[in-house]
Amino acid sequence: MEGFEIFAKLGFSGLSLALLALCALCFSAYIKIVTVLAVLRTGLGWNSMPGFVVSGGLAIALSLFVMAPTLRTATEAMDRTMRERAVADDVQRARAIGAAAEVWQGFLVRQTTPMELSKFADLSLQLEKIAPDAPEYGARKAVAEQSFPVIAPAFFVSQLRAAFSLGLRLFLPLLVIDLLVATALVALGYDQLSPHVVSLPLKLILFVAVDGWGLITTNLITTFR
Repeated sequence: MEGFEIFAKLGFSGLSLALLALCALCFSAYIKIVTVLAVLRTGLGWNSMPGFVVSGGLAIALSLFVMAPTLRTATEAMDRTMRERAVADDVQRARAIGAAAEVWQGFLVRQTTPMELSKFADLSLQLEKIAPDAPEYGARKAVAEQSFPVIAPAFFVSQLRAAFSLGLRLFLPLLVIDLLVATALVALGYDQLSPHVVSLPLKLILFVAVDGWGLITTNLITTFR
């Protein structure tokens, strides 16, 4: 409840808190987790199982688990800044938000690959019409790599790249089961029987046997350093 008390001191309304939570969710572990779970649902063959509400809820729960240390550190930074003065004014509130944003931005940078960060920094300088051979290019690029407009898209692309890599490792074994079942049905002459109807129980048996949910959630969490 301490975090909500700090937000109340900052003067956030219910709508403001909802928008803040939405923005925080977009720039969090949720991007990678929900993408991997979406690939898993597709690999199982029936996109309605587990339902989107279930997989989305699991993604939010895992995201809160991963983001808890960052959220706690950001809240503590806001609290320290707000306690510097007895009466909080607009300047103090802005400083508190800036302190929390700095902590959150540190998480984004840690989860962003240097390659993507460098690429988007180069793109931002190109938009500013700064030539790569300009004397100030290196210094400007270093500053750009620390700015949120560069970090934000680099973080998204890095998370999607990692999610697709993890999702592929989940999808391929399930695809192999589909191919084997389809081949067996054709060989037995059951051309009219949908392979998904037969392969789904086999996928579920494999998933339960290897403790699929435990492996997926553990591996997803450990990808966030």
